[in-house]
Amino acid sequence: MTARSPLAHRAAELERLEAVEVPFLTQLDVRAEPATVADLGFPLEPNTSAYGAGWDLLWLGPDEWLVVADPGNAAAIAATLERSLGGGHHSVIDVSEVRTSR
Repeated sequence: MTARSPLAHRAAELERLEAVEVPFLTQLDVRAEPATVADLGFPLEPNTSAYGAGWDLLWLGPDEWLVVADPGNAAAIAATLERSLGGGHHSVIDVSEVRTSR
């Protein structure tokens, strides 16, 4: 099957609005203790974001963040995060395809 972006059928309408969809972004859900991710540049204040290592870091909750990056980088970024988070309790889940149709 070929992946299809959720807004592919509305490309002409988006173009008229001078907007574009950026499909297939890498999106990783990270759960960890705030102290564990603080040194990695993750935002610790509610409803804030940060930029680090070529990724956008979005605060979702007291112990949850969304890492957003260019398409096709999920495995490499997940591996980097796993190494960086060490042996503490954490999870790194690829949720990139949650917003993509097949």
